[in-house]
Amino acid sequence: MFGRLLLGLLLILGISGCATMKRDSSATDLQGRVNELERQLEEKDNDLADLRDQMQGLSEELKLKQNMRQRGAKETSSGPSALSASRDGAIRVNASAQQVQTALQKAGFYSGPIDGKIGEKTRRAIAEFQKSNNLNPDGVVGKKTWMELKTFLE
Repeated sequence: MFGRLLLGLLLILGISGCATMKRDSSATDLQGRVNELERQLEEKDNDLADLRDQMQGLSEELKLKQNMRQRGAKETSSGPSALSASRDGAIRVNASAQQVQTALQKAGFYSGPIDGKIGEKTRRAIAEFQKSNNLNPDGVVGKKTWMELKTFLE
């Protein structure tokens, strides 16, 4: 009788121990999932900030184009317009065109003059840099591109 009681007690303790282990394992799994979701949320927040910057730049570009049309200015279809080569169109962070060109040159993507003008050669260099760093190769220096690029200035 005492042996059965002891065996029953050990069995109950063993089962409750397994349940505790399962709960601990489940809690660890859930914490890992929460951490992964937080990382994904931070990534999405960064993407959203980049999209806001792009929207702001496009909005400014649209306003400039509308102003140019109102003034009767004509853009030529050959080559990039003065607007598309402007700082607002290619650089959407607090960096100068000279800094971008210098960083691109030090990174090995730009061999032109450091003249502070964002032309087609600079845009191509930006896009190539982005492509090689798994960024969106749009030729525009946004937050993510600048975070990678500015390391070449240090």
